[in-house]
Amino acid sequence: MAIPAWPGSVPYAPRYDAFKVTKPFADPAVNQVEDGPAIQRRWASANWTKLAYEIVVTKAQSDTLHTFLRDTLGHGSSRFTMPVARRGTVGTWPNKTVYITGGSIKGPDPYGADHFIWNFELNVLDF
Repeated sequence: MAIPAWPGSVPYAPRYDAFKVTKPFADPAVNQVEDGPAIQRRWASANWTKLAYEIVVTKAQSDTLHTFLRDTLGHGSSRFTMPVARRGTVGTWPNKTVYITGGSIKGPDPYGADHFIWNFELNVLDF
């Protein structure tokens, strides 16, 4: 089964700094030993980076995003692809595998009756 893509009608560029990394990598795996300090090591799984994300969308785009999260992603529980920039990215942004955690929706004020602010944490694979 193919991984779904971010809806084309919804903007993917964040409102502010696209590079607000809240967590550059996962916490280390920790093994307690009988005597001495704990042993820490990197997880053998993939590296996920957490970005603080905020986008401003119209009501129609907000409705599209609601439908995408609810129906396509199974209430936001699935991964999808989305263009994500890194500092220094020039031109088109590369598509990355991502998933969303947390977040909130504010609106329609103060950006007019037709605008909503979506805040969420974007988890990016191999950022």
